[in-house]
Amino acid sequence: PGAKMDNHKFDEIKLKLCSIQATRCAMYIQEKYGVFCNKDLGFTLTCHAAVGSGNATGFVLGGVENSWEYIIVGDPVAQLATAVSHSASGEVCVSKRCWDLVSELCVPGEQRGDHGDQIVLKIKTTKEGVPPFLHQFVGFMAQEDGFSSEIALPENNPDFGFSVRCFIQKWVSSRLEGGLWQGGWDAELREATIVFVELHCPHELPTLQKALRRMQKVIFQYDGMIRQFLVDDKGMVLIGVFLAHQNNPSRGVLAAVKLNQRLKDMKVGCGIGVTTGKVFCGSIGSKTRREYTVIGAKVNLSARLMCTAVKNGQDILVDKDTYDEVNDVIFQEQQPVKVKGKEGFVAVYTPVSVKMGEKEEEKEEKEEEKED
Repeated sequence: PGAKMDNHKFDEIKLKLCSIQATRCAMYIQEKYGVFCNKDLGFTLTCHAAVGSGNATGFVLGGVENSWEYIIVGDPVAQLATAVSHSASGEVCVSKRCWDLVSELCVPGEQRGDHGDQIVLKIKTTKEGVPPFLHQFVGFMAQEDGFSSEIALPENNPDFGFSVRCFIQKWVSSRLEGGLWQGGWDAELREATIVFVELHCPHELPTLQKALRRMQKVIFQYDGMIRQFLVDDKGMVLIGVFLAHQNNPSRGVLAAVKLNQRLKDMKVGCGIGVTTGKVFCGSIGSKTRREYTVIGAKVNLSARLMCTAVKNGQDILVDKDTYDEVNDVIFQEQQPVKVKGKEGFVAVYTPVSVKMGEKEEEKEEKEEEKED
């Protein structure tokens, strides 16, 4: 009993330390980079932040074509959904659980939430350095410049390169290995079709693994890439990108239709948004850590259509630019929708049937029968 109590106390202290570091990080980002102005292009970017605390679980999922995803699930992630919704631009909002851990070093702002369970912190929150309970930790660093930016890499491990490549999109790794991206950087404006998928299922390993493998098979079948699979304030979301072919819109819509069916077969609900247009495709980050991403109004719209589909109980919503380019799918026009970031209403369509030959249908049926 005594040892268990000690372990529990130690875990709580570690959680306190992590919560303080995370809150300070959020406040520092807000203070230093909360408002970014580009006078040449005439736009201003702002941000808001949220922090949750608690026990979380990390899953390594997938494996189709040696492609793996790492996600984190648990109570702290669930807390973010509420905390983000109560934080306005320029603010940092922490969950009640996080506040209980960081209150010694922070000055509270106004309480928000249905039951006052969220606390919005003012920008100037840090009190004096390190609370007494943390002095026992040798090597605890309270100053920003005390943290190392060096990345530790294993030496003489022949499997390391392969293991890392399993977490990098094939689109990216093939270009890096082919020397197409000097220094690992790339940037271009490219026509692409974006597919956002929100899943509704228990955050349990067997279900998540089966669902992701099904989605990987479909995305890869249509030669798309998985930009990201994550759990955030929107829920569990997969982002698929189709950018390698002239018929990207058809590939994206056909993938969305099959994704919806394959998930329904395992009783997993979903909402899907599909858009097509010119987006930024390239690397973002620093020399020590970067990732390949797609950014643009069409990416944002795809996410909005996904959320609208979920809200309205619809399966798939497709924008007009995608609809205009797809000839092998029959659509039904829906009522135009109002989404964040658009002044007027947005025309949307739902795929109702796919035109395919008998051989394609037979192939489809056989594929559906395969065990994941």
